[in-house]
Amino acid sequence: MQSLSRGISFNSRFNIQDSLYSEEVEKWKTLFIKSIEPISDFPLLMSGGVDSAAILSVLLHLNKQPKLYTFTLGTELSNDAKVSLDIAKTFNLDIELITIPKDSKTLISDINKLLSIFNKVSKTAIQCGHFLLYLAPVIKKDGYDKILGGTGGVVEDDRKVHVCLHTKGEDAAREYRKGGMTLRNNLHQGGVKGMHDVAENFEIELLEPYKNKELSEYALSLDMKVINYPVQKGIAVRAFPEFWNNGNWYRTNSPLQINGGIRDWHHTLIDSNLNTGNWKSCIGVYNKMYKDIITPNLESFFT
Repeated sequence: MQSLSRGISFNSRFNIQDSLYSEEVEKWKTLFIKSIEPISDFPLLMSGGVDSAAILSVLLHLNKQPKLYTFTLGTELSNDAKVSLDIAKTFNLDIELITIPKDSKTLISDINKLLSIFNKVSKTAIQCGHFLLYLAPVIKKDGYDKILGGTGGVVEDDRKVHVCLHTKGEDAAREYRKGGMTLRNNLHQGGVKGMHDVAENFEIELLEPYKNKELSEYALSLDMKVINYPVQKGIAVRAFPEFWNNGNWYRTNSPLQINGGIRDWHHTLIDSNLNTGNWKSCIGVYNKMYKDIITPNLESFFT
């Protein structure tokens, strides 16, 4: 049988409607719909992952037909783009697939633009915000000033959460999740802040249903075994089986910049002539590029 992480029609393995629904799922579903309903007339950034697909499942539940925006790097479609296109085709939705040119000249130019927007070096912000350099202008041209995104997600569910869960238990994992949510919601740092900063540079507001206070607090109150049953972020699948049973779209969590190929593309800087310090990570090259940007400004300030 095909691996769940690679996509499977859930009813071929689970009876969602009969055995997997619960009071927790019902309440989470109600709050999730409530968080999206007031902003349901805007388009959606579609990554192909569970978080953005779950938002789409609510929009369809509300009888909306949102425009979708996604991207691919170079001429070869990523798995994310393939899933997004298949979902759009299944539900007869308009989708804009934007291609980011994959060449070294474009990469260097784009990173310089991102560094100028952020005015500092943040690896996750640079890599997570990169695709919006291309999507945000198109969204703006289409007449939108807001777009829905799956940032934050169904649950704070990174590797550290699971290490904490298995070594210290649910309460410790919950405290870690709470800390992650606070950082994310206050936009202090990281990939989500990078996405917001790039979007705002093009006068686009990124709307995040998962930041809804009532929804996020309820999700935080649930144990990981409830949220991730029977699979990672399974609560979103159990809430809308009528969506997920339409195709083999489910996959386990993986960062957008990794699935979209952006991280590996940025890592090619390590083998470029910009790596004057023989750095082992592309962040060394980012630091050099940022220094090259600010040095002329500093010189002009003191002259």
